[in-house]
Amino acid sequence: MSAPTLLSPRPAPTPAPARATPAPARGSSAVLMALRDRAALVCDAELRRLATRVPELDARSHDEVGRAVQRVVDAFFGGDLGRRVARDARLADALRVLFSLDPSGGRS
Repeated sequence: MSAPTLLSPRPAPTPAPARATPAPARGSSAVLMALRDRAALVCDAELRRLATRVPELDARSHDEVGRAVQRVVDAFFGGDLGRRVARDARLADALRVLFSLDPSGGRS
C-alpha cells in the first residue's frame, strides 16, 4: 500500500457524537411569554404615568424614554435566560411565583 500524498483523497471525517440536549422544562416557553407580556404591561403603564406626571415632555423625549425602557427589557431577556429557563423547571416555577404569572403560583 502506498503512503498518502497531498493529491490523494482524504477520508471523510467522522462526525462528532451528538451532545444530549436536555428536554425543555415543562412550560418554559409559556413562562417566558408571560414574563414578556408582564414586562410590556409594566412598561406601558410606566410610560403613561410619565406622561401624566410630566405633561410638558415632548413626544420625541417620551419616545426616547420608551426606547430606553425597551433596551432594559431586551437586556433582561437577552443572554441565556431562555436557555436557563428551558433547562431548569425549578427556575421556571420560581419565575411563575415571583412574578405571579399564574393564579396557582406555580403549584398544581
